[in-house]
Amino acid sequence: MFRSSSFLAVVGICLCATFLSAPVVAQSAKLKWTDNTEKTTIDAEFVRMADGAVVLKKDGKEISVPLAKLSMASHLQALKLAKPDAFTKAPPKAVIGIEQTAESTKLLNESPFKDNQTVEEFLDTLTTELQAGNATAAWHALTPEMQADVEDIVVAAVEAGGGKSMLVQIRTLMKHSAAIVHEKKAFIFASPLVASNPQFTKAMQQSWPQIELFTDALTDKANWDSANFKAGSVGPWLAAITAKLGSASAKMNALAVKAGAPGTDLKKAMAYKVISQSSDAAVIQFLDAGPPTMNPQTRQMMAPKPPEPMPMVRVSGKWIPKLVLNNWKDGVESVKSQLDFAMPKVSTALAAVAIPIASSLANAKTQQEFNTALQPIASMIQSMGGAGGGNGMAGMPGGSFGSGQSMGSSGPMGSMGSGGAMGSSGGSSEQLGGSSGGNTPPGKRTMGSQ
Repeated sequence: MFRSSSFLAVVGICLCATFLSAPVVAQSAKLKWTDNTEKTTIDAEFVRMADGAVVLKKDGKEISVPLAKLSMASHLQALKLAKPDAFTKAPPKAVIGIEQTAESTKLLNESPFKDNQTVEEFLDTLTTELQAGNATAAWHALTPEMQADVEDIVVAAVEAGGGKSMLVQIRTLMKHSAAIVHEKKAFIFASPLVASNPQFTKAMQQSWPQIELFTDALTDKANWDSANFKAGSVGPWLAAITAKLGSASAKMNALAVKAGAPGTDLKKAMAYKVISQSSDAAVIQFLDAGPPTMNPQTRQMMAPKPPEPMPMVRVSGKWIPKLVLNNWKDGVESVKSQLDFAMPKVSTALAAVAIPIASSLANAKTQQEFNTALQPIASMIQSMGGAGGGNGMAGMPGGSFGSGQSMGSSGPMGSMGSGGAMGSSGGSSEQLGGSSGGNTPPGKRTMGSQ
């Protein structure tokens, strides 16, 4: 029954498109009218619509035929003849999101995780996929219920930020970014922020073709179509973004590591040992404590705490940190409750800070103009602890642009802790995973291991 009704709906849409795009037929012309059995057809003139029926003239006599007894095509024909003014405008263009390719469809439909994987197999698969640039693996690492929650958050976040207007802002920012990458390369490498760090300069020079490819793919207008941020579209959107950006991201990260610049070696960062394991529960301990973190009050760097054992449970075939699972629903609701406050600030920051700076950089005519426009970024980097780190512009090859994850997560478990699709390691990860937030090492505090 479902397939039959679906088929009829598709046929109806096709017929509707056909008749809506056809020219208006003169009412005096004889037309073919078919009944709902598709077996009986007559030639008659359209006269009028009345009381849920179409009045036709055949052989000089008027006959009334209930619309319910007409085929869908004849029904639409009657509607069009009765109200021709309603069909003089072209039908609205269908709103579609980012185009799905064979690669993105495969990424979305074929999970890299096999059935009945041990915790080692699961984590190794996740690490390998993310290192290769497959950010969609973070989506598949979530249970279906978690995926639905993530989608709700993404959809609500875009809506709270202004919906289409914020997406236009993002497109504008990306357009300026593409102009900077393609037209201001010489200014970039001559700027004090880059030239003062030879290691970083070398990494950027080697990664430049991938940076251009990455920026062009991200600039694609289709990425930021509002249709991508509707219920049922977030997973396909992530897969399509991954298909576009994943390989470039992975190549950039590999080149950065090879050049000795900050990069993301997830296999090293995710090194762990299994303390105990049963069929549906395990305890693991990460071996890398990660880099020092900054005390937000004193602005002093603090040595990282040794990782603590992390209980994990298997749910719907996915290994999830127990603390994340326990806090998930409360965390989701907490994040949602903050969107109306936080997202307008994001939109304001785009309009008041990011876009003006990017526009100034893109339109700079001299090196001095470029350096002046770059100064706010340099100041922000210095306030975060200096250039050359793994995040921000100074860490472009090794940070969000080269982490091997096209959405810019600092690690696979950061993706899981924050909900996955957007790949952020801070902010909402505190809510969902008990994280200490910020640029924590992948898979550690973002998992709620404190």
